[in-house]
Amino acid sequence: MKVRQGVADIIRRYYEAYEAKDRQALAELLSDPFSFSSPLDDHIDKARYFERCWPNSENIKEVVVYLGSLLDEDRHPLRSSTSRREEHPPGDL
Repeated sequence: MKVRQGVADIIRRYYEAYEAKDRQALAELLSDPFSFSSPLDDHIDKARYFERCWPNSENIKEVVVYLGSLLDEDRHPLRSSTSRREEHPPGDL
């Protein structure tokens, strides 16, 4: 259970860094070496991650992480986020 709690804490702190726009806090959570993959990025390193992904933190207002099952079958955290764009009607940004 301690391992699950440790993973849950890291996931929570990761998304809190996005909400708070705290790049340093996020950088401290990422391992060395670090590799990130998504449908748009294939095994990018930490520097490229911050270049490609971090700018989106400006669009994130809130992230809600559902830790009931902790990770989905592909080992991704189950989460939902709210964009700042959702606060404004289209064309109002």
